[in-house]
Amino acid sequence: PVLFLLSTFLTYTISKHYVTEPFIDEIFHIPQTIQYFHGDFKTWDPKITTPPGLYYLGYVWSKIIKLLHLPVNPIGLGTLRYLNTIGGTLVLPYVLNPLFVLNPIGFWPVSLISFPVLSSFYTLYYTDVWATIMIVNSLSVAVALPYSDKTSIRLSALLGLISVFFRQTNIIWNIFILVLVVERRAMIQKNFTKSPLNNIIKFIIQFAEDFNDYV
Repeated sequence: PVLFLLSTFLTYTISKHYVTEPFIDEIFHIPQTIQYFHGDFKTWDPKITTPPGLYYLGYVWSKIIKLLHLPVNPIGLGTLRYLNTIGGTLVLPYVLNPLFVLNPIGFWPVSLISFPVLSSFYTLYYTDVWATIMIVNSLSVAVALPYSDKTSIRLSALLGLISVFFRQTNIIWNIFILVLVVERRAMIQKNFTKSPLNNIIKFIIQFAEDFNDYV
């Protein structure tokens, strides 16, 4: 974990030095966040195809940097990219921790956070990192149930909803988490058998009961 952390921050430093202009989709994300920073929440670039979750988060992040009077541009390219660096190296491992406690295999959290398709965005200002953090946190809370059943499920649903504001395709993962939660409760409470039809009926009954209890 330490080596991965150091390598990521080294990559961020190198990227900041050599990639000094917005890279591919950053040409859309950076200006939109800057507009939000200046209080313009109405103007929207029609070329942007993702919801505005990243821009609201970037707005909060930039305002915090400004309030702390740090010697950096609060809406600079490096500052906004650093938000994803922190998310991937510190926040994502934290939200994975409840799952790790349930399945304590030493290497797998590092394997997940260093997955190339995701970790390549730790040094860029893209939606992928925080969209992943939110949906993984939703899954983690739903599976580990760190609070009471109702509180955990409702918190998982809220995190899942927030995740959609970062990437609309997270709707599919929300459905997956919903099915996972209902199926687990149905298996425990309804005594699944080898009959697919029987299990489907019990799943539907469990879904209806849970919907009535939690909504």
